[in-house]
Amino acid sequence: MKKIEDNELKAIQLEILKNVDIFCKAQGIKYFLAYGSAIGAIRHKGFIPWDDDIDIAMLRDDYDRFVESYNNQASSAYKVHAHNLDMRFPYPYAKIDNTHTVFEEEIKEMYTMGVNIDLFPIDKVPEDSSLQKKMFDRFTILHKLITLKRLPLKRRRGLLKNICLFIAQILLYPISFSMLVQMMEKNALKYRNINSSLCSDVVWAYGSREINKLSNWQEAIYVDFEGLKMPVPIGYDDYLSRVYGAYMQLPPKEKRITHHHYIAYWK
Repeated sequence: MKKIEDNELKAIQLEILKNVDIFCKAQGIKYFLAYGSAIGAIRHKGFIPWDDDIDIAMLRDDYDRFVESYNNQASSAYKVHAHNLDMRFPYPYAKIDNTHTVFEEEIKEMYTMGVNIDLFPIDKVPEDSSLQKKMFDRFTILHKLITLKRLPLKRRRGLLKNICLFIAQILLYPISFSMLVQMMEKNALKYRNINSSLCSDVVWAYGSREINKLSNWQEAIYVDFEGLKMPVPIGYDDYLSRVYGAYMQLPPKEKRITHHHYIAYWK
């Protein structure tokens, strides 16, 4: 198989995003650039130069519609992967991949995919602070358990940390990824039908600091991203400020590095 280099990887991800954009417009589904991709669009008009992935998000109803219908399109070059489509899928969010590629990450993986972009659901969060705390306490525990099960033993981590990780994974062995993902999804959907003005990503990433206004995600504005016009939440400044603080400031040079470790190939 032919190895995919960094610049080509970004081009493949951008083609996946284009396909998602076409599909969503045809189906009336709202999606938004999120996390580093939203910062990249606002600050760099494209990828953050040292970043190597694309993140998008949808409100839960649109997320469900997308996951249920995307694979019905005529083209088989792109596919959405989610736990409710395949119980082996070890994430509580979705990924859309290029099916003509193979993507191998350093972390433990029991599921084969190609080069992909991430799709996160945005869920309602209660306005009551005590209920919020319970919701995100459960999120934090489940997120740590999923992460522990997936981490590989690595020499650079040191002997003591590897021993602790090995023991933790033995203890967690009876609990499957599927069980943990279902628990995470149940927690995220707990307040789906309440009347609340707040929302958050409750399945991954930054926890309670992501809580922001539901109105931030009601509409999109279009900004430049790698020569394309792509949607970000209309309340992107509030959302990104809550998650990252002063997101328009560049980080120190020593922190301008990717945090992903992978190898990608053409089939």
